[in-house]
Formats: sequence, C-alpha cells, structure tokens
Amino acid sequence: MKKKYFLTILIFSSILINCSKDKDPILSDENKIISFDLSFNGETYIGQINQLSKTINIETIGLELTSSIIPEISISANATISPSLSVGQDFKQEVQYTVTAENGNKAIYRIVVDNTILSDENKINSFDLSFNGETYIGQINQSSKTINIETIGLELTSSIIPEISISANATISPSLSVAQDFKQEVQYTVTAENGNKAIYRIIVDNTILLSNEKKILNYSFEYDNKVYEGIIDHDALTIDVETDFGVIGAAFSITISEGATYTFSPGGYQNFHLPITYTVTAEDGTSNDYVMTPKICQFNPRNLSFYSNANPIIGGFNIDLTVPNSALVLENETHSYILDYSDYSVEPSTAVVGVDGTFRLLFPENIVSASDYKLRYKVNNVIKAEADRNLDILAENIPIITSSNQDVYKRGETMILSGSNLVSSLLVDAYNGSDYVYFPPYLSVNNEQTELTFPMTINPAMFPSYAGISENYPTRVFIYYNGREGDSIIVDFD
Repeated sequence: MKKKYFLTILIFSSILINCSKDKDPILSDENKIISFDLSFNGETYIGQINQLSKTINIETIGLELTSSIIPEISISANATISPSLSVGQDFKQEVQYTVTAENGNKAIYRIVVDNTILSDENKINSFDLSFNGETYIGQINQSSKTINIETIGLELTSSIIPEISISANATISPSLSVAQDFKQEVQYTVTAENGNKAIYRIIVDNTILLSNEKKILNYSFEYDNKVYEGIIDHDALTIDVETDFGVIGAAFSITISEGATYTFSPGGYQNFHLPITYTVTAEDGTSNDYVMTPKICQFNPRNLSFYSNANPIIGGFNIDLTVPNSALVLENETHSYILDYSDYSVEPSTAVVGVDGTFRLLFPENIVSASDYKLRYKVNNVIKAEADRNLDILAENIPIITSSNQDVYKRGETMILSGSNLVSSLLVDAYNGSDYVYFPPYLSVNNEQTELTFPMTINPAMFPSYAGISENYPTRVFIYYNGREGDSIIVDFD
C-alpha cells in the first residue's frame, strides 16, 4: 500500500511542474530608436539612423543649439529610453540615448548634429554710379544705412545701373541688373542668409548742374579777305547771311555757348549756297537747331570785254531789279554809270536760296573806255552784289551793224552784214544754246569795213531744221572780235 501511494504523488508533482513552465511570459529584446526628429522655428529636421553603428546624424540649418530642445523620438514597443522623452537636450555637443528592451537588453545611440549656421551679414560693401564716362563712388555709413554720392551732370540720364557689392550669401532688392533714376532718393533692401534685413538709402548730391545754354553767339563767312556777318534770331533759330558773290570754299566762323557742341547737316560738306542746319547741344543734352540761310547776290557774266554798243546778257543770283531803289551800276574810281537793261526775267533757283535772273545790259553812249569797271547791284546805294572780275569797255572806233541782206537764212546761204568799222569775227547764239564763233577764212570784211560776208555752208547744226524743227528761230548774231563782244542783230534761222 505504501509503494502505490508514493507513485501517485510523484506523478502529480510532475504534472504541477509542467503546468508552471507553460505560463511563464517571453519578454521582447527590441531596443531600437525607430525615428529621431528635431523641430525648430517651424522646421523639422529628420535624423538619419544607422542601426549597425547606433548613430543618428541630423543636419540642421540655423538651429539655435544653445538652448534645450525636446526631440521627437519613437522607439521599439515595450522598450524604454533614457534620458526621458520629455527632457530637453543641448545638442551643440554629442548626446547619447540608451534604449532598454523589455528583456533588459540595452542599446546606446549617439546623436550627432551637424548644424549649419546662416550668416546674418546684410551689408552693402560698395556702391558706385558710372555715367558720362565718369565713375562716382558712394560713401557708405553703415550705422545710418545711408550712401552719399556726389555727381556731376546727373540730369543727363534717368536710367543708371549701379555697381554694387554686398555681403556673401546675401540678396538685394531691387535687383542689381535693374536701372534706377537717381535724381530722386532710391532705397535698397539687403537680406542676410538668415533673413535679417537692412534698408539702405541712396542720397545723390548732383554738385554741378550742367549748362543748358545752346546758342550760336556769332556766325560769319570770310572770303577773299572780306567778312560777312550772320544776323542771328535766337527766337526763330535762324541765321541770315548776305554775300555779294558766291562763297564756295569760304572759311566760316561760329561761336557757341560755353560747354556746348555743334554738328551740321547735310553732313560732310558745307555748301554755303543752300541752307545748313546747325544743331547746338548744351552740356545737359538739350539742343537747338539753327537754320543758316545764305542769300547770295552774285553776277555770272559769260564775258568781260565789250564794245560800248554791246547789249550783253548777264545772269546772276538774287539780282532782283523789282526791289525799290535797286540799280545796276558800272563804276570805277573816276566814273559811275547807272545802267539801263532789257529782257529782264527771273525764276526760282535750284542752286541758291532765292531766284536766278537774266537781263541785257545797255551801256550809256557817253561811257568812257576803261578796263577796270566794276559791275554792281545796289539797293539804297548799298552794294549787294559785285562781279568778281573787272569789265573792260571800249568806246572808240566801235563796230556798228546797221542791217543784214536777209531777214531769214537757210543752210548754205550767205549772210551779208552792213555797217561801219566792221571786224572779221562773229558769234552766233544758236537755237540749241550753243555759241558758234567764226573768223577768217570762214568770213571776210571789205577794205572799207562796211560789209561783213559770211557764207553759211560749214555748220548746219546752228539751223533748227538740222534738228527737224520746222519753225524759224530768232537768232542773235554778235560782233565778237578778240574776245570782245559788240553790236548785234537778230535774224531768223530756218
């Protein structure tokens, strides 16, 4: 009986032991930091966790590490961490966290923070303005945040891009590439890397205002040792210059306001027969356009030697015989004659300002022979034009034409002129504008000098019919001896 009882007790004990082992819990060995973040000024910086080396690296920018920051940490379930999650840390030095698993296993993590500090520099280091070929350096007061610049001639431009240098990593507004009008105060805002701002005021003192004077003060021509002064109207911006003959190749003199410059147009060559525009530009860039208008009164005689009974045609610019108290005068130091004229005509000129005119001179019967006569155009006894060479007048033994043998001549016919003191030379003023001169052997004069015979067989070109023109042309035939023009007669050439 005793042996059986012992066996029963042994079996029951074994059952109790097995039941006790099945109820003992299994504890976790997880001891990881799963995430580690730092938050500052609205920014969250996420730690990079290396589970093998148990390091957590965090790169921050501008994080204020001198104060405690409570990190945001998540760890393994059922694990604990030390220091506590609610305790702030100073991350400017390495911090360690110990994570203890449920089963007591420990893991030590090193927190390494790489904090990039943003610069607070927001200065303008230099500020220059360049214009009109000059550079003006700004004087910077960093305390008052003002930049003072002394300039000259700033009024010439309202658009300047300044040359500015600022702190490293800072930015500036307005942009460095934007032009500004510095005739008024301009402000620039410099923003540091960390967001700090500084506002600079640019104060420009334009110490010398550029002149706005842009006048032509004096203007004149000088030609053949004679000076012709211009009459200047500053209100109308005109210059009128009168000359008594052409001024091609004249030297001109111009005086303008101090500091001003001038150009002229048409450019390249100044034709003193036509208007010229002179643009006078003041120091401040403003300008006036003066129009210089030359009024040239000029004779254009085709011949200079005459018998006193000649009736020469004279051309000229602006010889206006309709002007009251105007006159044609032939004179030298001892004699002066007011001349009559005929066949006066004028038309607008394309060569000069004004008109082209032609007329035939009539020398007085009592004129005295001389080779130094001046032909002059006068108004109110003031000389307005003068032939640039002397006229030679011969009044003795002058050839005279009294008649012709025909009124109309055809090619091949013979012209016979009657008169006295006739000479052996003629000039035919033909229909085509050409002058044809004939002398022996093409014509002859009798011994008494009363007949001049001209066989018209050698030059058909002086007859209109040669060009197919059917109308007769009134043709003037001159005495023309040794270059001296004399009496004439008008006949028709067929």
